[in-house]
Amino acid sequence: MNKHLEHILLSDNVSVSDQSYLSDACTADPATAASVRNLVQLFDEVEKREIADRERSCESEFLEAWISEFPGVIPLETVSPAAVSPTAVSPTAVSRTTAAPTGLTLVNIRPAMRWVAAAAVIIGLGLFTYVANQPSVPAEHTVVADAGKVLVHELGGGSVVRISPGSSIGVADDGTINLVGSAFFSISPQSSSLKIVTANTTTEVIGTQFGIYESTGSTQIVMMEGTVNFWSNRLPDRSVRLGLNQASTIVGSFPPSQPAPVDILSALSWTDLIVFRSSSLEYVAGTLSARLGADIRVEDSIRGLTFTNTFRPEQGISEMLNTVALALNIDAVYDDKSGTYSLHAK
Repeated sequence: MNKHLEHILLSDNVSVSDQSYLSDACTADPATAASVRNLVQLFDEVEKREIADRERSCESEFLEAWISEFPGVIPLETVSPAAVSPTAVSPTAVSRTTAAPTGLTLVNIRPAMRWVAAAAVIIGLGLFTYVANQPSVPAEHTVVADAGKVLVHELGGGSVVRISPGSSIGVADDGTINLVGSAFFSISPQSSSLKIVTANTTTEVIGTQFGIYESTGSTQIVMMEGTVNFWSNRLPDRSVRLGLNQASTIVGSFPPSQPAPVDILSALSWTDLIVFRSSSLEYVAGTLSARLGADIRVEDSIRGLTFTNTFRPEQGISEMLNTVALALNIDAVYDDKSGTYSLHAK
């Protein structure tokens, strides 16, 4: 990994040009992308450990302050692990015997629970106000796609999600969708915005079609139609707005890369959809032949006609070719004897 990339990853303030450089480097070189993902995982692990250490330190300081305020409570430093039992504390392990003001005994309670219990007591006495910083987690209905098979799931109101093999979504009571893995969304126009959350990103949509591809340490969104707002969960005030045929990537906790035009066919190749955007009829026939195992022949005079649409595998070859024929005002004919399809001018 070059020095410029190392500087970007270690910097607190990443410029727009640096974001683009990082995104382009990861796209161009799989080895670089893997190295970046590994570093992001390492940073996240270090951060988690630092947070845990700070929580333990705060808990200890908080309990010590409480004990000094109420001398009747069992001092934390005088209770050894061996002295704690489910029902009592050994008398030899207690330096003071006066009961706690509320009758609360800090015995056989996990450290984090002792902290919360202590806060609750002091709140009751009007001496301290504790505000939780963790949002409540709404109940979810989880849908999981089996390995090797795309799962089509209706979200209601005409919205549909195609969940990639091995991926899952959790639909919360408030409508938020938590995505683990990858999926393609077709969202009908909504009266209010819908949020789709991954491990490190949030996407806000009204009505659109797009794909979200999540890999270790990074998430990419690819727009087919409409617009969305896209941001890192840790930097919600630094969002980007994507439009037609654009993509953006978030690596770890960095801000999203600036939306950039993409070849929608290749960018969504990980889905099971068959996507055509101003594609020549020759290309359409060749793609459908390869994907569906059909023999499709195109008359020379119409090979250059262009076609735009998105097909789902479950539609079948006959329905797809009839759609092509109707859109381009041509004929689609199937020959039973040869087992071939032919597209020709009327």
